This record gives sequence, structure tokens and C-alpha cells, in this order.
Amino acid sequence: MTGVEIDFCVHDVLKAFELYEKVFNAEALAKTAFEQGMNACLFTVFGSRFLMLDENSEYGLNAPQEGSPASIWLNILVEEIKPVYDKALESDFTVIQPLQNMPDIGVQNAMVKDPCGIVWMIHQVDKTVSFEDKINSRRRNEKQKIRQTGNCV
Repeated sequence: MTGVEIDFCVHDVLKAFELYEKVFNAEALAKTAFEQGMNACLFTVFGSRFLMLDENSEYGLNAPQEGSPASIWLNILVEEIKPVYDKALESDFTVIQPLQNMPDIGVQNAMVKDPCGIVWMIHQVDKTVSFEDKINSRRRNEKQKIRQTGNCV
């Protein structure tokens, strides 16, 4: 068997899984119910595998800390972004980047941080746009900004 599994820590696996089940329709493959600090949950979201562990400093497992920068996020591809984004907001996720439509590159996305401190990019592809076309669109947008402001950024 080969593949990729994304592993991460949160303060409380059981509470976090309830949240992911509600917002992302997460499906548990295996879940423990021990005392906090000893739990694990193997689950899938839209076909991708995740292993979530309780924070336990004795084992060097640390959950994200308030105020610490997020150097990684989980990017999930959904068929319809709005219902997932709305569920996230209803579940006390914090908006990092609001829902935005980028028709030039064929996507809609939003970035949110869940109450556990995990950052999620929710992503919907509306049309396939080649990498080259995305770069050309970016260049056009940059030129337009320069013309509007007179400043080179």
C-alpha cells in the first residue's frame, strides 16, 4: 500500500473530530476514547486520510498555539464551496481570507482557522486553467495595478 496520510495534533481529538464531521463530513476509520492526551482518530475527508492525535507534551506532540504563525494548511477541494464555508463560520472558524471568486484562474477559495488552531484552505475549481494562463492572468493584473496606482510593487 502506498499513499500520503496527513498527521497533526490538536488539544482534544474527540471535540475536533465532532467539528470536522459536522463541517467537512469527515468519516472515522478508527477512533479511541481514552483520557485526554491519549486519543487518536484516523479519518478521511473527501477521500484523503488524516491521523489526528491529542496534544501530549510528554511525547513531544504539540497542538498549534494561539498567536503562532501557520506555516502549513490543509487544502481541501470541494464541489460546492459556499455550504462548506458557511458550516465553518457557523462552527466558530476564524476567517483568514474570505470567500473569493477568481474567474481568471477558474477557482473560488477561502482560508479559515478552526477552533483547534488548524488552518484550512477550502477550494472549488470552476474550470481548468493551464498554469501558463494563470501566470499570464497574474501578469495582466499586476500591469493593471501599476497603471492605476503609478507604483511598481
